[in-house]
Amino acid sequence: MKATIGAINSSNLPGLDASAVMKLCDVGEGCLLAALWEGGSLAILWDGRNHVDVNLFTYVEDIEIGDDFVTNFLLVIPSFTTMLRDEQPRGTGRNVAYQRDLEDNAEPHWA
Repeated sequence: MKATIGAINSSNLPGLDASAVMKLCDVGEGCLLAALWEGGSLAILWDGRNHVDVNLFTYVEDIEIGDDFVTNFLLVIPSFTTMLRDEQPRGTGRNVAYQRDLEDNAEPHWA
């Protein structure tokens, strides 16, 4: 919880306040922390031992938001490292793309 609150307070996530984090630790050995706000959602799952999954979704397509959050999160628990990072592009059906990959930064047809 400490790493999550620290990362929220230190990261540039407009509209997300640490008080919005819901803590669910009643089942099993781990814990689920979740927050929803108008700019996206955050879910952090801890297995109770040595594994943490972080899922951060924002409506703003900016890789630095995720980088900043991870850096601030790991400041509190430096023994952890990022083992896998998946980025999900926007789109619908079989047409998916990052805004930065579109020619002249054009508006995609699904926007």
